Amino acid sequence: MNIVTCSYGNPVGEHIREILNGNMVNVIIKKFPDGEIYLRIVDELKPDVPVIIINTTINTEAVLEMAFAIDAVKRFHVKKIIAVTPYFGYGRQDKQFLPGEAISASVIARMLTDGVSDFIMVEPHSDYIKNYFDCKVHIVSAASAIFEKFKDKIDLVVSPDKGGIGRAATVGKLLNTQYTYLNKKRISSYEVAMEFTDNISMNGKRILIVDDLVSTGGTIIKASELIKKAGALEIHVACTHGLFIDNSGYKISRVVDSLNTTDTVQTPYSTIPISKYIARSIEKAVDS
Repeated sequence: MNIVTCSYGNPVGEHIREILNGNMVNVIIKKFPDGEIYLRIVDELKPDVPVIIINTTINTEAVLEMAFAIDAVKRFHVKKIIAVTPYFGYGRQDKQFLPGEAISASVIARMLTDGVSDFIMVEPHSDYIKNYFDCKVHIVSAASAIFEKFKDKIDLVVSPDKGGIGRAATVGKLLNTQYTYLNKKRISSYEVAMEFTDNISMNGKRILIVDDLVSTGGTIIKASELIKKAGALEIHVACTHGLFIDNSGYKISRVVDSLNTTDTVQTPYSTIPISKYIARSIEKAVDS
């Protein structure tokens, strides 16, 4: 298979190439003086060889690169194009919260599926986002990767809110530990209030807080402080996507024993490799 990586596709793209023994396609991406993006596939692509296009759509530029790469590959009449976005940006704008709002996730999904047979992403903000795509959608879970990182090192798994209890349950069952969640009330973009929801003791335990996305870090910091006051021995954090806005990674690392994310978005805290799980999903898509 041929693999196309855009500016935000590595190191995941290179790891997937190694796992699948794929051919890395030569791509030229540059900007014109006025800011327009230029993309060209240099190598000749054979129609019968599947092409995997990889880019984390973390910002608008990355989205456009992905769309341009899909268009460029289509022009070689490739029969099977698989798009991979380890982190699907705009995923939180998945419904109308106020009248007149665009459903941005839907717009991006339509942009990135024209001519694509399969779309692969790691834990989007909500699973029903699949309904916005006009192709087969494969969602990769980070639970097994988190399990590998923390096997035999954790006594209790905690979700910082009720919405993440499914994730905490999955990781907790893999680790053969208890799991619970905290009640969260968001006061502002940077401030939340939290409280315990049950009588599970934190005292003397090694706690793992799991979340899908860390942006400003307010939720994780508040949860960590609450758990620490309850007597936890160690507090570790594992999230699927780490954005760490306004240096929040450093702020979180000061109140926990370790901060860990997968490498869907490359940061100093990307200690949980996800590539082999994406590669498995790619193999299934190629064979389908």
